[in-house]
Amino acid sequence: MPQATASTTSPSRSERVQSLMRRLAVAGALLTLVAMGGIHPMIGPMLPIGIATLAAYLIWGITGPLLFTVVLLLRPGELINPALGKLMLGKLTAVACLGFWFFHFFVLRKRHLSRDLLSGLMMGFTIAVILCSVKSTDPGLSQAFLFDVWLKLVLLFYAIANLAGPDKAFRVYVTTAMWLTVVLGVFGIHKGLTASPGDLIEGGRVGIGKLLEDPNDYAQMLLATGLAYMLNCLIMAPKKHLKVLFLVGFLLISSGVYFAKSRGGFLGYMAVVATTAQSRVSLPTLLAVTGTMAVGGFFYLVAARGEDSVGEVDASAQGRLDAWKSAVYMFIANPGFGVGLQCFTSNYLTYAVNPVMWKPMDTHSAWFKIIGELGFIGSIFFFPMVLVAVWRSFKLEKWARTSQIAAKGDWYLEALLRSIYPAMMGWCISGTFLSNCYSWFLYIQIAILVAALTLKENWKDPTLADPNNDPHRGVQASNS
Repeated sequence: MPQATASTTSPSRSERVQSLMRRLAVAGALLTLVAMGGIHPMIGPMLPIGIATLAAYLIWGITGPLLFTVVLLLRPGELINPALGKLMLGKLTAVACLGFWFFHFFVLRKRHLSRDLLSGLMMGFTIAVILCSVKSTDPGLSQAFLFDVWLKLVLLFYAIANLAGPDKAFRVYVTTAMWLTVVLGVFGIHKGLTASPGDLIEGGRVGIGKLLEDPNDYAQMLLATGLAYMLNCLIMAPKKHLKVLFLVGFLLISSGVYFAKSRGGFLGYMAVVATTAQSRVSLPTLLAVTGTMAVGGFFYLVAARGEDSVGEVDASAQGRLDAWKSAVYMFIANPGFGVGLQCFTSNYLTYAVNPVMWKPMDTHSAWFKIIGELGFIGSIFFFPMVLVAVWRSFKLEKWARTSQIAAKGDWYLEALLRSIYPAMMGWCISGTFLSNCYSWFLYIQIAILVAALTLKENWKDPTLADPNNDPHRGVQASNS
């Protein structure tokens, strides 16, 4: 019997180079952190964070998008300590996200690039956003938003969509986003219970930080990466202590939506619950439960905001209709490129026809905001991208359910995959009445969907991987 040669067990040259590069990267990063700690005293405490970051990268390869998302959601300079704002963590983590991706691509040569249709539509939409910023009625305003917000969002989108490695990377990223959303729910609950009416919006509505100071934005954010995932995990968790854990997360997020008192957020909440339940309960039960929740929620919002809404006509039905008509007139006057990125409010009075309130206002609808600000060139990418995402997330939910992933030993993966469709529907319903078409709430969901579709393509049925469960094994044996 021939003996195995040493070359079959010793690492190859490329593996040795990769190992060396990993060690150099760790050493270089540690030396950089130590040097920065001597220059800037606020960097010193971040040394253990840097070590943990590098460990996470070497294990999962997702440091870039994970850190970027932590900063994006928690907003350390706004919600934790204003001194952290001086570090410009958003820009630093955006650059780190790009740097880690280059290291992963060129040094480790793990060159996974998604060629999914949604990635192509996102690239086309980004080109449209750039062109509309150049053609804008206020180029300075549009291009400031382009560079400060949009391009970082695009970077995060592709970092998530191209999560490298096995499904462990997908799990870790989505799990982190879920529980960060719970933390933001806690922030909202704390503010709603402790803040004076003067510190709240309209005397009683909760928004947090600067990015989420609008209660509508805050409510829609809680729906993006939290509610549907917690609800599905609560339903599918096999053990009681896990059910209690996810129930707590679900209730904290729901309470955050409650304190926001957002009509659009409430409609999105209903959409998430209904689409999560539709494959699990009969139609009469679904209609009865959601109908009761809808009626109760309607009367609650009327009671909670009735007095505050009298002078806020821009939040009323008529105010929205005026804004939507104005968006149509903007499209008619500027069919190609619209009035420009983030320029609806400044152009509203120019195109408004007998509005009930003569003041600048936003569209209160993502769909109308796109056609008014980006015209035809933006619409031909945005609308197909959202429709394709909804359809493919629906098909993914059906595949995860019919494949019985949970019955084959992986309930958590099935719960995550079945959460994307309800989350998308929540955005679509709430987005009809809210203006967040450029915020990360939508695009992080589409990026997670792209990563999930890649995971689906590479998923292997564990029961078929076991030779004892191979249905053809007995036939092959008898034929031999």
